[in-house]
Amino acid sequence: MSGVDWAHFKTPELDSDIEDDNEIVMAKAEERRGAKLRRNAMKTKREKHRREEEEKHLREEQEAEAERKRREEEQRQREEAQRKAAEANKKRQREEVEAGSSVARGSGMCCVRCARAGVPCEFTNDGNKRRTACDRCAAQREKCEWPEMHAPGTGKGKAKAKELPTSPRQGKKKK
Repeated sequence: MSGVDWAHFKTPELDSDIEDDNEIVMAKAEERRGAKLRRNAMKTKREKHRREEEEKHLREEQEAEAERKRREEEQRQREEAQRKAAEANKKRQREEVEAGSSVARGSGMCCVRCARAGVPCEFTNDGNKRRTACDRCAAQREKCEWPEMHAPGTGKGKAKAKELPTSPRQGKKKK
C-alpha cells in the first residue's frame, strides 16, 4: 500500500454519516442482544414449564400406581377373608355331618347332601331291592356321598388287588 492516511481527508459530511452508521450498528447490536435475552428467557420459561409438567405427570403416575396397589391389596384381603369364611363353613358342615343330626341305616349318620339341606336321611325298602342312595338322593338321581369315616380294618388298604395283565386274555372270561 501507499501508506496514505485517509483519516485527514475526512469531510464533516462523511464523518456524520459514519457516526450515524455507528449509532445504527450499536442500536441494532443492542436490539439483537435484547432479542437474544428475550429468547433465552422464553426458552428457560418453556423448559421450566416442561419440567413442571413432567413432575406433575410423574406424581400422577405414582399416585395412580399407589391407588392400584391399595386396591389390589384390598381385593387380596377380601378374597382371603372369603376363603377363610368358606373354609370355616366347610369345617362346620363337616362337623355337623360327623355329629349326625339324623339317623340313616341305623348308624346315626347322614349323607352329605341331606346334611347340607338339613333334612333327615331316610331309606325306604321296596321289596327286595338293595338301596344305595337315600330317598332324597334317589329322587335327584345322585349317589349318596358319605363322610370319610373308616373303622379299623376296613376301607383303605383292604381293597382287592387288581390282576396283573400277564395272560393273553388279561382277565377276560374263558369260553
